[in-house]
Amino acid sequence: MELQFLRAITVCFIVTLISAEDIVCPDNEVPGCESACAPTCQDKNPSKSCTKQCVGPCICEKNYIREGPGGICVPKSCKDVPICKEHEKFVSCPTTCPIICNQTLPTICPKICLRVGCVCDDGYVRESVNGKCVCESKCTFKCPDPNKVYNDCKITSCPGTCSEPSRVCKRCIKECICKEGYLLDETTGQCVEKDGCPKT
Repeated sequence: MELQFLRAITVCFIVTLISAEDIVCPDNEVPGCESACAPTCQDKNPSKSCTKQCVGPCICEKNYIREGPGGICVPKSCKDVPICKEHEKFVSCPTTCPIICNQTLPTICPKICLRVGCVCDDGYVRESVNGKCVCESKCTFKCPDPNKVYNDCKITSCPGTCSEPSRVCKRCIKECICKEGYLLDETTGQCVEKDGCPKT
């Protein structure tokens, strides 16, 4: 039993040494066991009740702190780092087209990553362009296409397309979808009756 224990310690020690030598950390970071409760610009005094497991092989250098969970290391002053407010969460790639309460949903949204930012928590949307996050259930949403309706993910079936009328959902996305009796024509992005689908 003691021999097995010593072998386990030896293997662990060797792996640790090899790992430390091979780790290449991003700017302003050094090899180390990053805690799941490491302070960030979003929460400089995280809860003391935290597991001691490593969530990453690199930690911020002295006088640096992560801008948010999973973010890069920045000076502790957190200058120019957006601080998330109530019902918001920090993400490294926020959308450029956030859903806004009581407004028509965007038809096309470029998939561009802003560097970092705050987005509304699940179940919340922006009250106005730069407004606070409010409960989604208090809002109504209009779709730009009269043949589309807003899908709030309360239905289980996926919206059908001309090429795949009976789709299988991997996950639900809150967006405008074709209303019942219509299919999405992928070539035009418009909702058409089944007879209006392109002939194949």
